[in-house]
Amino acid sequence: YLAGVAGRLVIEVDRKNNPLSYGEENCIPPVEGYNMTLTADSVIQSYLEKYLKQCYELNRASTVSGLVMDPNTGEILAISTYPAFDLNSPPRDMVKELMSMSRARIVTDTYEAGTMFDAITTAAALDSGATTSDSGFNCTGSRVFRLEKVRCWNTAGHGNETLSEALGNSCNVAMMDMPIATGVNKFYDYIYSFGFNEKTNCGMPSEDTGEVIHRKYIRESDLAKIAFGENITTTAIQMANAFCAIINGGTLMQPYVVDQITATDGTVILNNDPTILRRVISSATSQTMRGLLETAAKKGNANNGQVVNYSMGGITGVSRKFEEDGVTPSRTRVIASYMGFLPVNDPQLVCLILIEEPQVPYMEASSIGGYWVSKIFS
Repeated sequence: YLAGVAGRLVIEVDRKNNPLSYGEENCIPPVEGYNMTLTADSVIQSYLEKYLKQCYELNRASTVSGLVMDPNTGEILAISTYPAFDLNSPPRDMVKELMSMSRARIVTDTYEAGTMFDAITTAAALDSGATTSDSGFNCTGSRVFRLEKVRCWNTAGHGNETLSEALGNSCNVAMMDMPIATGVNKFYDYIYSFGFNEKTNCGMPSEDTGEVIHRKYIRESDLAKIAFGENITTTAIQMANAFCAIINGGTLMQPYVVDQITATDGTVILNNDPTILRRVISSATSQTMRGLLETAAKKGNANNGQVVNYSMGGITGVSRKFEEDGVTPSRTRVIASYMGFLPVNDPQLVCLILIEEPQVPYMEASSIGGYWVSKIFS
């Protein structure tokens, strides 16, 4: 679209390649390339880059990535990864580092969403009727599935909780109970409907699909772990788009980065309009989820993402990375993430930040991630 077609001048020459004075010539004019308009907002992009850099330096992370979306249209308003490099002067003598910094990690890298997946589990349980806003849970610190004990991050247990408290506490045990009550097949239908295990086709190259264990191989212990974001991998763009469906009224939108392509005379060659892919949850469930996520951002584990004069909802995630063998979970290498949106009653912006391997004395995603989402929104 952008390159156009080079022009050519064809002339007759002698055997020494000199033009013949009486020869014919044929000029094929060049075709100008088209103009591309992105959905990116330069102001939002500048703030995202500014605060990702500060987040990276303060948390001494290996990488930091972020994006800002419009949940109602699927437009990606900003996307960035740090560390980065000057596009006008790439470090070509540092091939490995250059390749690493060239990846748009939001779409190319997969990870376990961790407790951020609680939002998907809760929305599915509410929409299916397996759970209600008045449901109660009892967390004793673990659940046993046959011979396997699956623990909550709070091994002492959270005790008796309401649904709102369970989501705010990122309680693994409460999350385990929900898909068991929902049922494997129905819960998996929601997972696929939210767009996991498939590309979003947002327009960014080298997008991954993530990985979901096929339902016919699933065990109860696997299902319990998927409920709080383990044993399932996703890309950040998948997670953000699914989150948008939770808060925008229940519809999964087609995310996109190209707004339109036009010829130099203004003729529209390609125009991207907001596209609804499918309805995932009801508008009533979406409204309930917005209220639960607002409470989590006020009183729960996501309480460091507040913005003055705005009602905000959010959720945190801490997920494990694996050692080089790809099997052994690392005890020290984790990904902290925070997803926030505002305003609660009429969401206009969603922001996600992922912090890989932060070197901090106390691992709390709300403190090290929510703070920067708050700064970007402010």
